[in-house]
Amino acid sequence: MCSREKKEVANQLVDEKGDYIFRFKIDSSQGETNPEPLVDFVRCQLADLLQIVVLTHNGKRVRVTGFRFLNDTETEHKIWMSKK
Repeated sequence: MCSREKKEVANQLVDEKGDYIFRFKIDSSQGETNPEPLVDFVRCQLADLLQIVVLTHNGKRVRVTGFRFLNDTETEHKIWMSKK
């Protein structure tokens, strides 16, 4: 197999090293959208992950409502947009 070839195994794509390639649909119909595509991307990924995992700190559940980028720690972005 060529180094850039991909093969399908049980409906999953893997790369030349055997690592799985995951694709996630971003649902942009969740109300308001941010003019910054990176913020929307991170927001959607976090919202989807928080539907299947619980975050903890020292064994205690942490309820997450927002996030900040490391290059702008002053600006907090909400994960879930408020419904009007």
